[in-house]
Amino acid sequence: MKVGDIMATAASMKENGVPFTGDPHLIAKLPDREIWLAEFRDPDGSAVALMSEVET
Repeated sequence: MKVGDIMATAASMKENGVPFTGDPHLIAKLPDREIWLAEFRDPDGSAVALMSEVET
């Protein structure tokens, strides 16, 4: 799920009880942007992730 502000979105979801498997983290540095991910589990236990592209 692509989001604009991964830190704020993850924090809000955590406050609402969503179980994340870790904090948002950088996965790729590209010439013009960084790609960040934050993984969590949905109510059925399926793996899902937030993704954000941050311009540098």
